[in-house]
Amino acid sequence: MATDYISSNVSNAANQAAIAAAAKATTPAQAFLPAPTTRTVQGPVVQQPAPATPATPATPTTFTQADVDAAVKAALANQAATAAAARQTTVNDAFGQFQAQFQALGLGDLANALLSKVTAPDAPTTSAGWYAALQATPEYQDRFGKTNAMRTANGLPQLSEGDILKSEQNISDTLRNMGMPAGFYDQPSDFQQFIALDKSAAEVGDIVQSYKDIAATQVDPARTAALQQYYGIDLGGVAAMLMDPTKAQPILNAIAQKGTLAAAASSAGIPDIAGAAQVAGGMGAGALDYAKQAQAFASAQQLNQQAGTLANIYGNAYGNYNTAQGLQEALSGPEAVQAQATRQRLATAETSAFGGSAGASSQGQSLGIGTAQGVS
Repeated sequence: MATDYISSNVSNAANQAAIAAAAKATTPAQAFLPAPTTRTVQGPVVQQPAPATPATPATPTTFTQADVDAAVKAALANQAATAAAARQTTVNDAFGQFQAQFQALGLGDLANALLSKVTAPDAPTTSAGWYAALQATPEYQDRFGKTNAMRTANGLPQLSEGDILKSEQNISDTLRNMGMPAGFYDQPSDFQQFIALDKSAAEVGDIVQSYKDIAATQVDPARTAALQQYYGIDLGGVAAMLMDPTKAQPILNAIAQKGTLAAAASSAGIPDIAGAAQVAGGMGAGALDYAKQAQAFASAQQLNQQAGTLANIYGNAYGNYNTAQGLQEALSGPEAVQAQATRQRLATAETSAFGGSAGASSQGQSLGIGTAQGVS
């Protein structure tokens, strides 16, 4: 029995040893290391970056022919717009240079006549091109072109705008200093003939002086005195009338404000100047030039001296005749027929008082019967 017990224990121990050896063979070595000791480390906590997400592969795009055409069209349009903008900048710069040149001459308004062309497709890109464009305008031709065209026709070289302006100013100063009325020679067109003939300011002064000499020596002194007395028109104004009657007459009328009737009446020796001027004005004599006005008043004065004297002698028994009746005949007024009839009756009465047809005939002629003519 004892032997069986020992055998049994030996067998059990052998089995346990085998089991332990098998377990050791299958257990990792670290399983038998000491357990790690946990230790807290003081310091900042480092945030670890999140892992990057892989990019999604691009999906291939397919272009149609329409897409290609549209892209090409857009590129060409952009190229054209860039070129147009660059050209417009060049145009603007060129116009600015051209404009500054004319502004320096006091002719900015003339240059500005081309402002509307700055954005035109064919606008010049140089200041010289803008100058050529200006020369083709009516405004430039009226201001400078005509003068130079007249000089060319006279075999003279053309002048620059600055030279023409200088000549105009010098001539204007001379005319003003010599007593020419304001408005007679103060517009560009007034100087064209002088400059076209290459006349200097001194030569123009000599011309004016010659006309003033004529006015002083050959014009009726009564007329020049009347113009000065009633309207302040001096010898310079009379000389202007002689130089250019068409231009001078309205200027002198403007100076006189109400025309030259009073001066014309005074030059004829009419006593009642204001009354005579009023009567003549009522018959439209104010529209006549000064020479015709003076002629009408002189005729009326002559008729009045003849018939008016007889009317006073006969106490108006045959009708009244005075300056007003004389003006009716001289200006072919609405009562001209009646005035002439009165004059004829007075002449007949005068000849009858002396008797004889011969006397009547001669006296009638002296009274101007049938010879009075209206001024037209």
